[in-house]
Amino acid sequence: MATIQLTGIAVTNTTPATVTAIALEWSPPVAEGSRVSKVTMTKFYDAATEPLAAKPIPPHGSVTLPYAGGVQSAPQVHAALFATGASWGDAVWIGRITHRRAYMQQSLVAVLADLTAAAASVTTTRQSLITQFQSAQTAEQVSSADGDQRACIHTVRGIVLMNLQGPVPLKDVIAHEIGALQARLTAVQANAVGQ
Repeated sequence: MATIQLTGIAVTNTTPATVTAIALEWSPPVAEGSRVSKVTMTKFYDAATEPLAAKPIPPHGSVTLPYAGGVQSAPQVHAALFATGASWGDAVWIGRITHRRAYMQQSLVAVLADLTAAAASVTTTRQSLITQFQSAQTAEQVSSADGDQRACIHTVRGIVLMNLQGPVPLKDVIAHEIGALQARLTAVQANAVGQ
């Protein structure tokens, strides 16, 4: 069986407006023993929820989304949000993008509150904060509405947890994370116009 090998999925904005978010799907081949099955992969590319990794796509510009592996079907863009506030595509997929933005905002607000409280406390230790974040992440994921919300919780809390486990002094990590998360929250709120 021949497959097309890709190092990424190229997405081109063919419109005269800047794209701030897209939702797409594709089907890579998955080997199961001697047979190959088709599964569906979903990717959200959103400058609001991932401002460091996903930049707005300018008019007639393109981006390559990292992906290594074969593709059985051409990637299909289901929806796009534009910097102008307009949207294009399937209403369900547009809804998923806007829900992801709301979930990201909720996650950022919750984590910022936890970090701000930790910064104000003189008794917070690195291990107690890590334990608190792990417990909060588990509780939030269990009570989440869907996989999109779980992904946002995991992204925000996971990055902070990873940085908390590093060698940087705790007060410096907390200060850095508060600044980074506030900037990210500002980006989500600024891009709300693209909903």
